[in-house]
Amino acid sequence: MKFVLRNANINDIEGLAVCYCNCMHDTYQSIIPSEALEEINIQKAVKKFRNEFVEQIADSDKSIFIIENEDRSITGFSIAGAAKTRSAKTLGDGEIFLLHVDPEHQGYGLGKALMLANARWLISRGLFTGGAWVHEANDIGIRFCEDLGARICGKKRKTKNNYTHNLVAMCWEDFSQVAQLEAEVPNWGGYER
Repeated sequence: MKFVLRNANINDIEGLAVCYCNCMHDTYQSIIPSEALEEINIQKAVKKFRNEFVEQIADSDKSIFIIENEDRSITGFSIAGAAKTRSAKTLGDGEIFLLHVDPEHQGYGLGKALMLANARWLISRGLFTGGAWVHEANDIGIRFCEDLGARICGKKRKTKNNYTHNLVAMCWEDFSQVAQLEAEVPNWGGYER
């Protein structure tokens, strides 16, 4: 199977929405109540990603990466940028706002490839430290960050859709640790566009 990692554009909104919904429903089906998961749907996700692109236009310190397979389906994505003011106190300069890989495409190194791209992009923007907020019950997400050199450096509670999420801050003291993971990211090659 072949994959390509690239910067997302507005033509990717629907594909991002589908991937996001699939990933959220798979990851959180046993973590958050079903009524909260029902709030995550394609229509709302399309609106969310339209807003992400509007924000990206206004914020040069924000990037959206996608990975697509040879069928041109989005199989993973990430959004990274300068940490929001409140998060920066815990995380540092940069923040990985979202990073998801479709469950059917896990195990190919796609998450590591996205983290490599994010780390290099954040460093290029002068954002050398940072992290991500991960649901405390998302053992796979926490382990993924730890395997890439992050450590837990804080906690917070966030209420959304009448459900309280307990989050842990996974922090990197230096994104260059992640930016040097080239050997761990597969060389997928490309496909003809």
